[in-house]
Amino acid sequence: MKKQLILYLLALVVTVIGVSFWAYQNSKPLPSDGKLILYYRDGCPHCINVEKYISENKVLEQLPQLQIKEGAINRENTDEMLQYAKKCRIPLNQVGFPFLWNGETCLLGDVDIINYFSEQIKNK
Repeated sequence: MKKQLILYLLALVVTVIGVSFWAYQNSKPLPSDGKLILYYRDGCPHCINVEKYISENKVLEQLPQLQIKEGAINRENTDEMLQYAKKCRIPLNQVGFPFLWNGETCLLGDVDIINYFSEQIKNK
């Protein structure tokens, strides 16, 4: 009985240490690669909202480093986008369009991306 209790406590300690280490590793910020890439899909209504915002607010003039890439048909762009999603630990079944990589983090959806662009323009 005592042996089982000691083994149980040892397993519990190892589990707590493992989970703590995993949480620490996953909380580290990604190193910035300096890129700003927006991936879109033709016909995507959320992508159209972002494209409209970019056009109306002259985002490309204010953020010239922004690259816009089609991410659904172009396999190379799709693979690149999925690599960024993997860095951000976004499950593949949750990756969608529009998708923005800002050099450090991933943003999904028109609202978050438009808010990001608004902040960047405001800070210029």
